[in-house]
Amino acid sequence: MNFRSLPNWLSHWIAVALLAIVYYSTAELGRFLASTPDNVTPVWPPDGFALAAVLLLGYRVWPGIAIGSFFANIWAFLDKTNVASVTILWHALASLWELAYQPS
Repeated sequence: MNFRSLPNWLSHWIAVALLAIVYYSTAELGRFLASTPDNVTPVWPPDGFALAAVLLLGYRVWPGIAIGSFFANIWAFLDKTNVASVTILWHALASLWELAYQPS
């Protein structure tokens, strides 16, 4: 299938989803290569991919960067044994859902 033969809106959202996956994957790789156990890394590959995507595809792919960054940070810093942090996560996701699907 040719990527250019897809409808414009579909190719846009495929690019956003792929960028989110690439951002998250390179964030995990960056954390794996971190020199200290405190999630401090001197090189952060996702920023390079995000910059390249914005320069090549335009600013319309920013949701992919936001989604990838959100999940990379949630999985890195979420303490699954603490009920409060899980509750805050679910509250944030519910608020985002409510904003996205709020009737006008």
